[in-house]
Amino acid sequence: MTPRIPRLALLLLASFSIHAVAAPVYEQAPVAGPNVGAVWTSHFNSSNSGWQAQDDFSLGANAAISRVTWRGIYLTNQAPCCGNGAPNTNSWTVEFRQDDGGTPGALAFSKTFADSAVHRSNATDGVFAGNSVDVYDFDLALGSAFAAEAGTNYWFSVRSNADGFSPFFGWTMAGPYEAGDVTFQNSYANGVVTGTFAARGGDRAFALYDVPEPTALALAGVGLLAAGSRRKRSAS
Repeated sequence: MTPRIPRLALLLLASFSIHAVAAPVYEQAPVAGPNVGAVWTSHFNSSNSGWQAQDDFSLGANAAISRVTWRGIYLTNQAPCCGNGAPNTNSWTVEFRQDDGGTPGALAFSKTFADSAVHRSNATDGVFAGNSVDVYDFDLALGSAFAAEAGTNYWFSVRSNADGFSPFFGWTMAGPYEAGDVTFQNSYANGVVTGTFAARGGDRAFALYDVPEPTALALAGVGLLAAGSRRKRSAS
């Protein structure tokens, strides 16, 4: 009779698999407190007009980035700007770019995802420009990984795509703020860059996650299964 794997071994294996991908390889945590800080628009309407924000990062080790998270709010575009708005995103565009002398350079990865592919959750109640706003956390599995090399500077961007521009998505700040923390932002009209703003204040709140190392997962699985098999034989 084929020995059954003890339930504990299966639970341990499942737990190991979950925790193997739990820690980010890079994180700029959201600013603490209800005030969400400097918020920069990263949102296009149906004519590909709007704004796109990007923030730079570098890693201490090579990584295959397979999952990204970020935080943001939705604001209305009617006067007086900017009040709390409801999410209106149809899709999200995620990009990684090479660095070009301290600014975003050649496109290295770009993929657009239906809004339904992104897990959105209410993170907290926040304050922006004196107005109460709903703050959201976003979580997305990329499907195909972006291979990032250690010690190389890259630029990361998430952009909301919607029918209109009110409400619009604003990418919230990471904290605590340090001198020199900036975000790069472009304005667009019909998909063409119309303005460049290289020193928007503050870093953006986001995290990047690696694909779990297949060899490590396989060895852990073999070890747990072997332990379960030995336990089964000793109990017979």
